[in-house]
Amino acid sequence: MKACIDCVGSYVASTCSKSCGAGKKTATFKITTAAVGGKACSAASGATKSQVCTVKACGCPAGKLIINGKCDSIAPKATPAQSSARAAGLSAALALAAAATLALAAF
Repeated sequence: MKACIDCVGSYVASTCSKSCGAGKKTATFKITTAAVGGKACSAASGATKSQVCTVKACGCPAGKLIINGKCDSIAPKATPAQSSARAAGLSAALALAAAATLALAAF
């Protein structure tokens, strides 16, 4: 009488599909010993299962930070009104500097 042989197998995982950020990892079932009259394997040979994987966070260029999963400027973005006010203030400062330079040149 022959002894029954149970199936022996396991999932072999791949590496993450991305080197940074969210990727996908797939495991494939490999049977190393086929069942002969014994317990069947928990999966068929070649069966796959996947999961999300993250190796590390992706970096951002200098001057930017990861905000809500995306690279974004460190400084908050100015509204159009703030940009106009800055431009007007800069123009006024340049006009004063030019006037002071002319006054000193005439002295």
